[in-house]
Amino acid sequence: MLRLLGLDMDGTFLNDEKKIQPSALDAVRRAVSEGKMVVLTTGRSINELLPYERELAGIVRYCVLESGGIVYDREERRVLRRVEIPLEISREVFRRTEGLGICPMVMSHGYSVMRPEFFTRLPEYHISAYQDLYDRYAGRDPDLERTYSYRDTAEKINLFSRTVSAREQLKDLLSDLPLVMTFSEITSLELSPMGVDKWTGLSYLLEMLDISKEETIAAGDAPNDLPILRNAGLSCAMGNASKEVQEMADVCVGSNNEDGIREIVDRFLLGNPEIF
Repeated sequence: MLRLLGLDMDGTFLNDEKKIQPSALDAVRRAVSEGKMVVLTTGRSINELLPYERELAGIVRYCVLESGGIVYDREERRVLRRVEIPLEISREVFRRTEGLGICPMVMSHGYSVMRPEFFTRLPEYHISAYQDLYDRYAGRDPDLERTYSYRDTAEKINLFSRTVSAREQLKDLLSDLPLVMTFSEITSLELSPMGVDKWTGLSYLLEMLDISKEETIAAGDAPNDLPILRNAGLSCAMGNASKEVQEMADVCVGSNNEDGIREIVDRFLLGNPEIF
């Protein structure tokens, strides 16, 4: 029996306007009312959940954040698990990327931080969809690279490039470092500690909750969702998912702007296939 649904946010639970699709929210509420559990499995940090606090109240308690770097209990406002990138590795990342024109974002202790000058340059890095979110909730540190090279540790570093080819070159430049690297957004390279991804974060939670992986569904759209999609009992690719994600998923459903999440909930989590 399927008991738990792991939901990516951007491109999955959220539509292109970065809002929770109404049909998705209704479906999740119905699932929870019937005893199912819904967990967010996202690259976002704790502060990047704040716009959705009211909608998530009472239906989503646990979150796998920062692509596995943080496991979080929303109800108790408590970090259950945190995995850090060693300072010497963060230092080497910033040393190698200095002067390359990238936009770095650090996620530390569950919160996202950028240098102040990049808040007005998000369109250059194809992340203008996050303008309001970052303006309202992201931290500002004019000395970001030094802070996270010598004084504090990060769970995840996002490096935003101006072009897809620049991101590819960036990955090659850093490929020998002991990091998990994955693509997200249009030109983002995510850097996580070795052995950390969305699946390792969810596995920690499943063990705590005494739920087997065979009892889980995972839904996603991007390469950083692949580890969790490969391991879940049932993997669902959104209609807007990348080709790579759609090819490896067990099933493909509607897009994040349509009724993809409602389809997952009704067909598979609640077992009402006749609806579709």
